[in-house]
Amino acid sequence: MSGRRTATWAGSLLGFTGAGRPVAGDAEIGIDLSSLQGRADFRELES
Repeated sequence: MSGRRTATWAGSLLGFTGAGRPVAGDAEIGIDLSSLQGRADFRELES
């Protein structure tokens, strides 16, 4: 099999700080399925 195989998710993120305050923003997570290496990018985070 040749070529890179990746899985990517992009969308809205909602979470909470350690103090319980909500945090929202945009997220994109990608992973190379062969090496299991990837990255997560978070943008426009607001609390």
